[in-house]
Amino acid sequence: RPSFTGRRRPRRPTPPPHRTRAMRTWSALLTISVVLALGSASARGDSVLGAPSRGHSSPAKPTLARLRGGSRLKAAVAPVVRAAEQKLEEDKASSGPAIAGILSVLGGTLLHMTLGTMYCWGSFIGYMPPSMRFLDGAAHPGRQPDALLVIPLLIASQMLAMPVGAKLQKSLGPKASILIGSGVMNLGIVLASYATNLRDFLLGYSLMFGVGVGLGYTAPMGVGWKWFPRSKGLVNGAVLLGFGFGGFVFTLLGAKIANPEQLKLVDGVFPDAVYALFPKMLRTLAVCYAVLGVLSAVLVRPPPPAAPVASGELGAMPMPRVRMTIDRTFNEAMRSPTFYLLWLTILLAAPAGLNVAAVYKTFALSSPALADDGFLSLAGGLATLCNGLGRVGWAALSDVIGFKKTFAALALTQIGACALYTTPAVLGSRPLFLALTCTFLACMGGNFAMFPTVCANTFGARDGAAVYAVLFSAFGTASIAAVTLTKELQRVVGWPGVFRIFAGMSAVALALSLFYQPLKPRLLVG
Repeated sequence: RPSFTGRRRPRRPTPPPHRTRAMRTWSALLTISVVLALGSASARGDSVLGAPSRGHSSPAKPTLARLRGGSRLKAAVAPVVRAAEQKLEEDKASSGPAIAGILSVLGGTLLHMTLGTMYCWGSFIGYMPPSMRFLDGAAHPGRQPDALLVIPLLIASQMLAMPVGAKLQKSLGPKASILIGSGVMNLGIVLASYATNLRDFLLGYSLMFGVGVGLGYTAPMGVGWKWFPRSKGLVNGAVLLGFGFGGFVFTLLGAKIANPEQLKLVDGVFPDAVYALFPKMLRTLAVCYAVLGVLSAVLVRPPPPAAPVASGELGAMPMPRVRMTIDRTFNEAMRSPTFYLLWLTILLAAPAGLNVAAVYKTFALSSPALADDGFLSLAGGLATLCNGLGRVGWAALSDVIGFKKTFAALALTQIGACALYTTPAVLGSRPLFLALTCTFLACMGGNFAMFPTVCANTFGARDGAAVYAVLFSAFGTASIAAVTLTKELQRVVGWPGVFRIFAGMSAVALALSLFYQPLKPRLLVG
């Protein structure tokens, strides 16, 4: 082709085929090296456009500009390839569930075995001396005892302490949070064993017990989320399984300690020998809880921080890390309408199960066919076991089919149980009463297991523990509302009316859950 000077440019000679293949190979290797270089810088959070990288005081030159020049690029290839190979080996070594992660979940289960003993109170209240069941110290036949306030006040104390527990985990770590929570809880139980009136008993068994539960409650779950980020529901269910299993074991153990000879009720009252063993039962159980708390602190261990990628001459190459995330800060979660939708859903759905956990024994004593301490202790133990199994089952189901469908199934089950619980057929049949009591506590366990999962899946794991600590306040409010409604309405509308109200509340919660929508992921740079 003629040039501007009018002379024809000489044609370049065609390279031999072997040189052509070599040039293509070097081009491919060069392209791969550039991609690896950019990826290595991205993993460190550096900037493509030359923003100053972390740890460097002087502003860095633009990465793309520094990639010009074959000698510099060739010098950068070797360390990048070595870093990539090292990263692949680390990923291969860390594939599969780490044994430390499994042990951490097991440690969480042991801790929650002790925390879940709060629901043993539905059985333990029968061994409490009658002089301690009312705040004024007098007997009031036909009235629900003031000692039913133990569980709602305990959950309210837990609700207030959970935000403190979340901060404690960040500042001191999960092990310290578990040890402090377990220590406060067991000290409260021991002090309550020396109380001679209900007011002093509530300070130890409700206030201090609840504060201890709140301080340690979310520590193992937060660690489990970090070990198994794609199985949050299963982690929650496995950890919270301890709530039910511990309630089952310690309900039966408490009955063996307080009533070793299995003495029968006479006109709704035990012989004095049973009431005399009530303090011993509490102290013995506190020692058992303390041992499990220490074992839990030993087993729970956060995953190690991600190892930084080795940097050769590319250490000064800044490039931002861009990723999609659902993480929201604590303040963003508190401003989200979705948070308050979940809070209100808990408030309406939780009272039915919480009410049965507190009053099932008192309710059953009104029926001659059910008024047997041995049967009711067994029923309470099996119901608390179903509480734990329900946490695993409902949480795993929510991982598979999603929160909305799982919660709809739970709410419908709870509505049906409310409709049947006070019928003559159930009050006259021990198997039916046992089955429905277990159903109520399985649904209650599902509420406690699903909402931590939906909270983490909605607002992310970054501040998930702190967000759930506030969301849990709905359970505390629901617990107080359940017992208050029962005490006030039972005399007006009777037991059938009380459970019809709880069925209606569950139906409204079901309707609210249909409006739930997960927050959209957003782009995070840095």
